[in-house]
Amino acid sequence: MFRNSKSQDFFYRVQCSDTETIVLALSAEEAASSGVRSILEKYGEKTELSFIVSVDKITSDSLEIEIFSTPEILADCGFFTLSKKLFDLRDFYLDKDNSPS
Repeated sequence: MFRNSKSQDFFYRVQCSDTETIVLALSAEEAASSGVRSILEKYGEKTELSFIVSVDKITSDSLEIEIFSTPEILADCGFFTLSKKLFDLRDFYLDKDNSPS
């Protein structure tokens, strides 16, 4: 992958669970969607997901890390059913319904 030094795009390292990829994007949000989409395309049903996506902007002078909710990124990518399942699982683990046991 190449980048013109006058380009407004940057390289980003996108990590979800135990998988990382490098993407060229205009923003961390775009990188998160592009990275998760490429991970899902490569590994398909064998993809392991976590509740967060970590995005690191790769520059020579600083470290910029942004964290995103994986279910929201999945919805942005059009994976609505998978997004809903991960939201439900997250809510289960966080006990968000506050119902008595």
